[in-house]
Amino acid sequence: EQVKIGLEQARSALQSVEETINQIDGDRIQTLRSAIDDISQNVSLRAEAVERISESLRDLNIEVDVTSEAGWIATGQGIQTLQAKAEQQIVDLNATLEKDRKAKWSAETRVAELSEQLRSIDTNRSTLPQKLQNMRNSVAEAIGVSNDNLPFLCELIQIRADEDKWEGVANRVLGGLGMKMLVDPKQLSAAKRIINSTHWGVNVQVESAAPRELRSNGPRALARKLEIKSGHKFSSVAEAIVAQAAYHDCVTAEEFSSRSGAAVTIEGAVQYGGNSFSKNDTFHITDRSKYILGWSVEDRRASVLAAFEAAETALSKASDVVDQSTSGIRHIQARLNKINQILGLDGWQPYESVRADTLLASQRELQLEYDSLATDEVEGLFERQRRLVEKIAVQQDSLKLAEKAETQHETSLLHATNDIDAQK
Repeated sequence: EQVKIGLEQARSALQSVEETINQIDGDRIQTLRSAIDDISQNVSLRAEAVERISESLRDLNIEVDVTSEAGWIATGQGIQTLQAKAEQQIVDLNATLEKDRKAKWSAETRVAELSEQLRSIDTNRSTLPQKLQNMRNSVAEAIGVSNDNLPFLCELIQIRADEDKWEGVANRVLGGLGMKMLVDPKQLSAAKRIINSTHWGVNVQVESAAPRELRSNGPRALARKLEIKSGHKFSSVAEAIVAQAAYHDCVTAEEFSSRSGAAVTIEGAVQYGGNSFSKNDTFHITDRSKYILGWSVEDRRASVLAAFEAAETALSKASDVVDQSTSGIRHIQARLNKINQILGLDGWQPYESVRADTLLASQRELQLEYDSLATDEVEGLFERQRRLVEKIAVQQDSLKLAEKAETQHETSLLHATNDIDAQK
């Protein structure tokens, strides 16, 4: 009962205070106070938003101008220009990166090819295509002879030491012929059966090593600049084939321009007679990695090794270029992400949404009116109103607890009465 009485007294006192507040235009004072607080909160939110934008733009080395509408708009236009520029840079760099990756792939392919050539040279001591060498290995094993008994013509021929300047054109004239495999006539039939029964994946050419007549060539013939491997059982056959194929005279460039007979030049032109000639520049005439003539491969291995090392250097540079392009794209994309985050979906915010001067001016006017109305007496009434509201809330909680305790007590009495009646 005491709690109820105290609650009623507090409510009555609160009603009296509120009536007094209403008599002195208290609603207007409260409205002013609320409006002033709202403006303060809005100004703080705008300041925080500007600071977030400023902090993000500082990472982009951009200073925000919030002192005027023109400065704010100029800042936004600058950011939008950077956005468009970054987007175009990414498009351009992606196109460049695609080219760089292709260049790297080409370099990787070149390194792999030269690496395989080196491995083949070291394993087989030959610069011939690996598939041709595999074919010879299989045929030799099948007919029971050594590889030396199935030589390719190029392995029995090489340029003379004092005629090395003609080595390039000699390889052009005899390159295709040099990949013919010589077979003893007695073993030719067996070799034909084996070669015919298998797909080798390469152009297989076979020549019977039957004796033949030696052609007589002039003193300037290309054949005379070549030597034949001595001591091999097919040496005389190789000599005859070379004499028959390399009959062209070796001439100067000046002579070649007016010559009508068969001739070759150091530069790689080959004339077969009359006005018919060719110059196969698929590979450079000095590219020794493409030479096949010779029973020693050390010079060609050195050439392939030099090409391999150059290719590795090119691959390293190509990899660096790809890494640089990739890094550049990541850097610009990170910059663009920050710009997009700042602009958001709606773009650069209007100046009215971030300026605080108009709000502060309005707040000052409201504060002046509030100060004229909110005297010490009025502030005292508002303070008493606040305390009474708090007191009523506390007393209401106390009343609820008292009522709950009373209900629990009555329930306990009822249970006890029921227990006594049950025992009777």
